[in-house]
Amino acid sequence: ADFVIVLLDLTMPGLNGEDTLAALRAIAPEVRVLLISGYSENARAARLAGIGPVAFLQKPFTREALERKLHEMLG
Repeated sequence: ADFVIVLLDLTMPGLNGEDTLAALRAIAPEVRVLLISGYSENARAARLAGIGPVAFLQKPFTREALERKLHEMLG
């Protein structure tokens, strides 16, 4: 199945978000990725933004904020 967008938490046990993003890029370089974190990750998210289509959403977020970000990404 083809994926249109992936929601990826940057802080996960085992494989972290950056490593997961790198592995994902090896499989699907152009898939859109929405990075999510409960920490202020703006610097790290900005660095990762150069790795294909990536956006960032900080937790906690509202349903409306998620919908708005997905709308922006999906255009």
